[in-house]
Amino acid sequence: MCIRIEWVYVMKDVQQFAISDQAEAEELISLHKAIATTIADSLDVPEDRPSAVPDLLFFRRHAPTDPAFCLIAPSIVLVVQGVKRMLIGADAYDYDPGSFLITSLDLPASTQVVQASTDTPCLGLVLKLDLHIIAEL
Repeated sequence: MCIRIEWVYVMKDVQQFAISDQAEAEELISLHKAIATTIADSLDVPEDRPSAVPDLLFFRRHAPTDPAFCLIAPSIVLVVQGVKRMLIGADAYDYDPGSFLITSLDLPASTQVVQASTDTPCLGLVLKLDLHIIAEL
């Protein structure tokens, strides 16, 4: 299922579209765990931190947060553990390991972590998109 939110897409149940057999399912789960391990090993405290890859940021949170207003730059946001929520007006859109967020414009919104703990932190990554490069493709 794909939910269109003006300039934002939240893809739901990504795995159901990507998996055609058990071997692919196991490979996807293994890859997912590897990404979560990489982020967890890179961040031992709650923070946002740029990675060695340009425009790639990792994040970690140990507890749910209150909504915080932000301007979401054109990007892809992937939560590999936990749940985040984006609020646009009265509408709320959750994204988690089974979904992702993609936006192609600067988007004013509020975001919050809704599921996280010290033992099971919310982990994810943000890949900022360079729209000039994308336009050239």
